[in-house]
Amino acid sequence: MLVIKACSNNMDEVGDFNFDGSLTPQNVCPDVTDAVKFPVPWTVDVERTFVISDNTIRSMSTCGLLVTLMEYPSPPSASSNLYNPSVTEFNSSLRKNKIAIEFFKRRDCFPVLASKYLTLINENECRPMEGGFRVGKIDYIEKLLASDLCMSVLNKNKKNQLMAMALAFEEKNRVCYNEIFLAQTYTIMISIMLWDNYTPFIENVGPRIREGAVGYYLVESNGDILCNCLLFSHVELIVKYAKEFLNE
Repeated sequence: MLVIKACSNNMDEVGDFNFDGSLTPQNVCPDVTDAVKFPVPWTVDVERTFVISDNTIRSMSTCGLLVTLMEYPSPPSASSNLYNPSVTEFNSSLRKNKIAIEFFKRRDCFPVLASKYLTLINENECRPMEGGFRVGKIDYIEKLLASDLCMSVLNKNKKNQLMAMALAFEEKNRVCYNEIFLAQTYTIMISIMLWDNYTPFIENVGPRIREGAVGYYLVESNGDILCNCLLFSHVELIVKYAKEFLNE
């Protein structure tokens, strides 16, 4: 049974979340009215002067904080080096982001994120990609779920539920998307096993983990780098240990 308790208008509430394999979500953020509206166009000058006050951030609902994070405009000068090494740099940027920090302080951050993830999973199921990307900023949500800030607030049960969601999504969509376009899904699996100190994975796969432009990838057992991306053999290994992680 999937049970999600909606967040409140301006303060966090404890939300129940139980994932049993169903990828059908309940929308816990039906009408978000307190997300920040960003100026259009978003220019270098606007980015330099635009400030969201601490009071505004603290008064926003958990849902409003997530929408604000998702809608925050990319810097006009953004370049590919922001994602290389992408995992480290994304975590570093989140630790400096007051909105992200406040979001992950909320007790209902996981139900809100999980609900959004399940919604996007349904929207992306074997869908044609738009401009070479999956729809609805699902990659960004998966980066948030795999982030250090998120991992640091999840208990064992929530990590198990997140792992189950990632595995279910991967299983249903591998026929539609190759390893590169599911890279963030695998990054969730890897992050959970690293943060939970899952010994079989850390001992047998940990030394092979590297970071690339789209997330983690693996080098070969002898240290050779065949591609700075995940290959099919790497995916099979990650999924194998992720399933064992859940079974244990």
